[in-house]
This record gives sequence, C-alpha cells and structure tokens, in this order.
Amino acid sequence: MKRFFGYILLAVSLLALPGCDGSHFKVSADLEGLNNENVRVVFVGDSGLTDVWMPAREGKLRFKGASAERTLLTLLNKDGAVMAMMAVANGETLKLTGHVKSPSEWKVEGSEVNERWWQFKKENAALYAARDAKLDAAIERYAEQNPADELSAFLLLCDYGSLPQNAARVGKLVSKLAPEARPAALLQALDEVLVTTRQAKMKLSALLLYNRAKKDFVSLDLLKRVSLLYLWTNRQPDRPDHVRLLRDLWEKSGGNVHIADINTEADTTMWQSTLLADSSRWQHYWAPGGPQDMALRIVNLTSTPLYIVTDSLGNQVYRGADARQACQAAEQLLPVAK
Repeated sequence: MKRFFGYILLAVSLLALPGCDGSHFKVSADLEGLNNENVRVVFVGDSGLTDVWMPAREGKLRFKGASAERTLLTLLNKDGAVMAMMAVANGETLKLTGHVKSPSEWKVEGSEVNERWWQFKKENAALYAARDAKLDAAIERYAEQNPADELSAFLLLCDYGSLPQNAARVGKLVSKLAPEARPAALLQALDEVLVTTRQAKMKLSALLLYNRAKKDFVSLDLLKRVSLLYLWTNRQPDRPDHVRLLRDLWEKSGGNVHIADINTEADTTMWQSTLLADSSRWQHYWAPGGPQDMALRIVNLTSTPLYIVTDSLGNQVYRGADARQACQAAEQLLPVAK
C-alpha cells in the first residue's frame, strides 16, 4: 500500500507562460513573505515526470502545466516541507493567496473541488494543527459519507495524519471509493514520484564518476563548497548556449563555484570532441553505466539536461533544466564581496 501515501508529493511543472487553454492548466501563487525564495515542484502529467526548483519573485509564482487527467499540485519550500497542495487538470485556472506564515488562512480560488478542500481544512483547523487520531476520524467519516466525491481521495491520501503507519487501512478506505473518485492515472504515477521526491530532497555528499583529466574514477566531493552539476547527453542541441552561461558563472565567481559537467551516455565517442569544442576549464565527468549508472541513480536522473546546485552542506537548493536559474541559484550562495 505504499503507493497510496505517496500522493502528497505529486506536483505541477512550473513554466512561466501566459494564458490558459484547454490543453493546459494555470496556477498563480501570491504569498506575502515568500519573497524570492526557491520553491520546488514535481509534476507527473502529459509529458511524464518533471522535477524543478524555481525562484519566487517578490512572493509571486506564475506557471502552467499540462495534465489531461486530474493530478495534484504540491509546492515545497527550500527545506523540503510541503507548503500547499491543489488538485489540477487542463482547462483550470487556480489562484492561491495569503501569508506564508499563516497557511491555515490561505485562500484558493478557481476550482470547486479545491475550494471545498480548503474549506474543509478551515472548518477543521484545530484538528489539522494537532494532526492526531481525531483528524483521521473526521477524514474517514467524510470519505464513508461521500464515496463518489474525489475530495474523499485527496483527504485520505494527502491529509490523513497517521500515514504511512496506517497505509493498509487507508488503502482499504480508498478502494471503497467509486472509481471516478480515485483516478487511475494518479495511482500509476505514485511510485515514480515517491522515489523522485525522496531522493531530490536528500543531501548529496559525493558521487563516484570517471574524471576526464585524471583518466580514472574519482569521488566528486560536493561538501564544503558551492557546487553546480550539469548532467547532459551528446544529443543536446542547445548545449553551447548552456556552456556560455556556465562560463560566465565560472569567470564571475572566480572559480568559487565548483562546476562539474557529467555526460550521461555510455558511449564516449562524441564526448571527447564535444568537450574540445567547449573550451571549458571546469571538471568533466562521465557516468560509464549511462542512465543506470549508480551515481545517476543516486541523483535520480529522469531527464536531461539536469542542473543540481548544492550548498556547502550538500543540500540541493536548485534542481531543474534551466541553466540561467541554476547559475543564479549558485551565485546567491556565494558570500557577498566587501
């Protein structure tokens, strides 16, 4: 039953694009006090799994994604804690407002099921604060009285307080719901998302990879310095543009950002020639096992290009495909010059 409690980590792809039509959904979050902090999102939808970090702009996030089937949006803060969850599907436009320190008072508009979900939370605010057996009992009562309501599934799988200990019990309750109240598309994505979110939250200390300069396997140490990992394949057509941004960061930081690019293909035929064309001075690594290499399994590579920025303690502060955002995240970790 582990796949059921993984629901809480399903999320939406963040793409700052205007407008919304029947092939996308749109979400805007305006949270006072969020400032310019990074927010992490994970989304399993029409294009598969996306896992990215994005910076808020003065407390505002604007994004849209695509999911023909009902899925769940989750915002996580820089410490990996869940900030908010909303159910989304193509054609919907949702708006989240409030103060970052008062989530129980946040307001969600634009979707009937979400409005009822947040109303349930407000009506049971004391139970949510305690998150004990009383909250679970209230959720169970709602689910038993409303077996055809999709909100019943969201409450059981997202808000049930004693998961994962009572996963078997929750699984039985979910199985009693009408099929329309528990979309199959969500259940199929749970295992993948659960693994991804757990690994993306974990600290990274070292990766065993082949180093081009040393012509041997070395431990890529990610502690005691700001590091930027760039995982790529030979088939990435816009690599020159990404390399230019990395070169600017390298020069601007005076080498204080540890940049390491990692080729993720088992075949090295094009690897050497591509690096010669780059004329880059940072470290170059290769994962000989390709996508199944142990190092890539540790970082949970799901698509390329992938950027991971870590602080001096190995905490992942950015994870995504945007080179510019990755470079900005790395710069923000450097000490301010006096």
